[in-house]
Amino acid sequence: HPGQLQAEGTYQEVWNNVRDALIDIAPFAEEMGAAIGVENVWNKFLLSAKEMADFVDAVGSPRVGTYLDTANMMLYGYPEHWIRGLGSRVSRVHFKDFSRRERSFVPLMDGDTEWRTIVKDLRDIGYDSYVIHEVSGDRDLQIEMAKRMRKIVSL
Repeated sequence: HPGQLQAEGTYQEVWNNVRDALIDIAPFAEEMGAAIGVENVWNKFLLSAKEMADFVDAVGSPRVGTYLDTANMMLYGYPEHWIRGLGSRVSRVHFKDFSRRERSFVPLMDGDTEWRTIVKDLRDIGYDSYVIHEVSGDRDLQIEMAKRMRKIVSL
């Protein structure tokens, strides 16, 4: 998670601190053949695809991209805008769903996510890596989420 913005300090200070830390560790990620994905989370920081793209570009390493969570921006935006705005900066994807009316995370395909659009847009930017779901629940729900994941990726 890319820092936690607090009332103390400034947005620019968090930007600089996290950017500098990623610049420092990017060579190690390169050496290890690893990728670093900055996730869009509810932390009052990097709240738009434009900000996230500018941030990743400021780090300037092909090993640093975005770990896109498809639901974390749904109170204030649309995942398809993020996919289109980030393009090749998307390094990994969490599938998660959100109900705007209920203002809560819900099982995949029970919320407001336009999955057909999401899958198309991911294909359009050339994303061909893993997707995982980030849905808690018991074993039966996990089995159901696996079935829904198969349905989503086949759209």
